[in-house]
Amino acid sequence: PLFFGKKNQTTVFALPGNPASTLVCYYQYVLPAIRMLMGRSDAFLQAIRLPIASAYSFQGERDEFVKAWASPKQVQPLEGQESFVLRSFATANALIHLPAEQSVVAAGDLVTTYWLPQ
Repeated sequence: PLFFGKKNQTTVFALPGNPASTLVCYYQYVLPAIRMLMGRSDAFLQAIRLPIASAYSFQGERDEFVKAWASPKQVQPLEGQESFVLRSFATANALIHLPAEQSVVAAGDLVTTYWLPQ
């Protein structure tokens, strides 16, 4: 769950309670909003399409952001994808975005990959 609201000149975000979910929402929604409010043209995380190194699947009815390690040639999903697990964020340098309708990905398939700020 994510909430965004604005009253007069005050902008409010309410983020999920699980730490990994909070970080994903921060990188995908809050950071771009802050950057836009600052007038930056590079508000969103840099995205690239990369082949996924190993097959990945998930269950659910909403998009999935997968913590990953990316190189210029491929991206590897990390272990520990649960929303309460922070260990994978400690080594991640990217997020893979998988739309709900793409819940099964084969090794070598191209996936949208967002580089995390370093």
